[in-house]
Amino acid sequence: MQLPPEALKKLFFARLKRGCVVNAPVHFHGTGDTKEKFLVLLNQDHGAVDPMFFFVTSSKLAFYERNPALQADAVFIEPDTLQFFPLRTVINCREVHSFPKADVEELAGQRRIEVVGDLPQAMVEQIDRIVAASKLISPADKQRILAP
Repeated sequence: MQLPPEALKKLFFARLKRGCVVNAPVHFHGTGDTKEKFLVLLNQDHGAVDPMFFFVTSSKLAFYERNPALQADAVFIEPDTLQFFPLRTVINCREVHSFPKADVEELAGQRRIEVVGDLPQAMVEQIDRIVAASKLISPADKQRILAP
């Protein structure tokens, strides 16, 4: 059964919640590359807030292992702790990535973004502590991420 794009969007947004992990294509302006990435949703109220905020994850850990000072701004997930991260994975909490809600809606309507699971509450709380203490995240972004 083929659902129309509007129905796909509604289903996608109904499943979203803070701390969920989505898989989506991400364009990196610095390199010009577009890669499939796992992203962690940060918005408290994802339905009304525009843009939507995410942290990017990676299983390429050499950068963090070579730079121990960066580890305070990261959440490490051990292999097979979460079924959608079979490899050791890092959530980079140094840089908030924002995406216009319309772009996320378009991806949902095209089935190019999907929710793969949810982080445990303890990890979401660890992310919140990193965000609250961060000198790299603007006060305005902190407010949008942490406000109830």
